[in-house]
Amino acid sequence: NNIGNFGKEIRIIGSHDVEIKNNVNMRHIYLIRDSNQEIFNINIHDNEFGSVQGYGQAYDGLGLGTGIVIKDNTIYESVSLSGAFAAGPFIITGNTFPNGSGYDTHMSIGTYGSAQYQDSHGVGGHTITGNTFVGGERGIILHGNNNSEISGNTFQGQNRGIILVG
Repeated sequence: NNIGNFGKEIRIIGSHDVEIKNNVNMRHIYLIRDSNQEIFNINIHDNEFGSVQGYGQAYDGLGLGTGIVIKDNTIYESVSLSGAFAAGPFIITGNTFPNGSGYDTHMSIGTYGSAQYQDSHGVGGHTITGNTFVGGERGIILHGNNNSEISGNTFQGQNRGIILVG
């Protein structure tokens, strides 16, 4: 599939108890925490799309929310759940990243570019299992990996499969 031909995006803003399933040719799924409203109990499964991007209020220590599951999808670009105190824990399992758009990093959690918050790596406790990563420079970058389970993932062609920070 050519990601350039993919359709519209989905934005989940300050919501909870949402299921996104059985969709094809979606461009992006955005998870956005609005003000003090965390998003939680989001189940994204059995889809084909470009990316999942999550944004919280980076400096308030609350992150995105909990109960976010990304399972059994084909993801052509990346999963990026960013921000100091990013959130979680997340469950990301059984996904395939075929590198359809040549992304350097397929999955990043808890990263944020501000030097002021560089040591604020999130809550940890993530489950990242059974995913397949093809091509690209890096498979997984995880900031805040305390008590996280990372197992059973397959890496094909990366220079670095897993990078753990904090």
